[in-house]
Amino acid sequence: MQQTRMRNMKLNDKGLPLYYQIEKYMREKIFSNEWPVGAQIPTETELMELFSVSRATLRQAVGNLCNEGLLERLQGRGTFVKTKAPYIGDHTQVWLEQDARHVQETLSFEELEGPRIHHFCDSIGISSDSVLVSIKCLHSNIDARSVEPSNVTISYFPKDRFPDIKDRFSDEYSIYHLMEKHYNIHLRSALSVFHAVCLEEQLSRLLELPSGTPAICIEKILHDEMERPVYISEIYLHPFNNRLEFRSRS
Repeated sequence: MQQTRMRNMKLNDKGLPLYYQIEKYMREKIFSNEWPVGAQIPTETELMELFSVSRATLRQAVGNLCNEGLLERLQGRGTFVKTKAPYIGDHTQVWLEQDARHVQETLSFEELEGPRIHHFCDSIGISSDSVLVSIKCLHSNIDARSVEPSNVTISYFPKDRFPDIKDRFSDEYSIYHLMEKHYNIHLRSALSVFHAVCLEEQLSRLLELPSGTPAICIEKILHDEMERPVYISEIYLHPFNNRLEFRSRS
């Protein structure tokens, strides 16, 4: 039954790249726990037949998920689920689903201290004399016709815990992958708070909107396996280029 559903999937919806649609399908399998951590995914041959795609297309999709840390290739054994989404520890998961391929551009690094970090001290468990490294990124959706800004994300990392974060940060893979690969930190839950905001001039310009446009900001505190806060992100969503989907699990 499962293979029939996969075989009947349409991989040409909305003109999206085939590898991206396969990535999205696999993410849903992992995030829903249908493919649990440690499980072996179907073989290349099986997936090629199920999706009716070439080996190169399939390997691009699987390779991207390996780079993110969701999948892991083991020589001579196959490909296995390595980890889940960082929100798995929450009862309610918030997914940001895009209608096109998602790309990231790092805009700036900045060190913050004094009154500029007081808002974060209690949430992330740092003292008022600490230093935070702020990393601002623009995320966009791209397809064959256009490039559209999706959100601006500003992430804040305690400098004493991540003194070399500026050197290690990359647009090539996710923060979750960076945390696991370079800092041996496994993100397992997130507390997300939604705020209604009016975009200031700089954010409006990046999102190609008039200054003062109403939008949603998600303030997200990421926690490790011991439920200790690791870092904070502020995600300013473009009001027209995103869709929020809430999934609850009993």
